[in-house]
Amino acid sequence: MLEDSYLRTAVAKWLEKWSEENNYDIYTDGLKIYTTINSKLQKHAEEAVAKQMAELQQRLNNTWDGQEPWRDLSGKVIPNFLENLAKKTPYYEFLSKKYANTPDSINFFLNKKKKMEVYNWKDKGKIEKEMSTMDSLKYYAMMLNAGMMSMDPYSGEIKAWVGGIDHQYFKYDHVMQAKRQAGSTFKPFVYLAALESGMSPCDKITDKPVTIKIDKGILLKYGNLKMRIGIFPIGR
Repeated sequence: MLEDSYLRTAVAKWLEKWSEENNYDIYTDGLKIYTTINSKLQKHAEEAVAKQMAELQQRLNNTWDGQEPWRDLSGKVIPNFLENLAKKTPYYEFLSKKYANTPDSINFFLNKKKKMEVYNWKDKGKIEKEMSTMDSLKYYAMMLNAGMMSMDPYSGEIKAWVGGIDHQYFKYDHVMQAKRQAGSTFKPFVYLAALESGMSPCDKITDKPVTIKIDKGILLKYGNLKMRIGIFPIGR
């Protein structure tokens, strides 16, 4: 049997729906499943994600050591961030039923230290530490994750699929399940439109906030998050 992975799980979920619609049993009907994944590209993708994420995680740890990184846009710590996370856990639900109307007891057990296994980047596996439930929430809230998918732009075939940092410990697939803003993935379309309209990669534009007036007096405002202003080559 193939080793469990983000890719295998994604394929299995698609096949479950397909098999129901086509009256097949993917486990007993002797089907052969083929994908467009390129094994060499898949290996490179997994290695690239592991290398880059380990470096970014170390950078995050160094930058926010002893601080709380969950901040709003003004830089202020989001109040009750960990407490709100705790309320979503099965353990909190258990404590709420057992110690109904006694928040002090709930807080006591949420902050009581005990031996537990947590994921560790250095060892790429679980290590045993003495932590409270709140400690573990803070530990994992500061852990970065990622998703990477490579597609052939001409055929639409998926060549590599990495849904996270470690499928054994993190089942959430950041390729298939996560919803994120388009961000810089939209830039190629903007650049192509500029080139098609006659601009060249060496043309310079002013990088500054732009306001566009549309119907009924509605204004659309665009600008960089850090609001950098200056003259830059269009291809930068």
